[in-house]
Amino acid sequence: MVPLTLARSQALLVAAIPDWVPWAIVGAGIALLGAVVIGAMVAGRRGADRARAAAPRADAAELRDLTAGVLAELDRKTRELERLIAAADERIEALRRTGPEVAARSEARAVRTRAPATAVEAPMDALTAEICRLSEEGLSPVEIAGRLGQHVGKVELILALRR
Repeated sequence: MVPLTLARSQALLVAAIPDWVPWAIVGAGIALLGAVVIGAMVAGRRGADRARAAAPRADAAELRDLTAGVLAELDRKTRELERLIAAADERIEALRRTGPEVAARSEARAVRTRAPATAVEAPMDALTAEICRLSEEGLSPVEIAGRLGQHVGKVELILALRR
């Protein structure tokens, strides 16, 4: 028997392998590579699907947090409004209790400071007296102004002040 060397064993191995085997190995490699690529694509889709599925959950969680914050702010403002309303009610009640006393004091003060009606009236000048006389006769301010040669506004003012 001939000793088996590395070169001889390689030559025997190459001679024993049919011609189609290398092509089968290449084909298997290509198939394996394709399977890996397709697997990666499927996994990517699943990841994207998971991300899409997680996104609504994240949006829902964010929406819940936002809603909770808005509700807390509304509760705070409601409490503040209730406090202000209670304070206003207390003030109204205090004014109702002191109202008659204040009104009586104000009336007493007004009576003390009121001067007699005759002292307030100023003496009439001739024009004012004539305007009042014509008005008592039933003439309108326009007719009085025309007769006396005065502006209608002046006649109306004098009549308004004399009432």
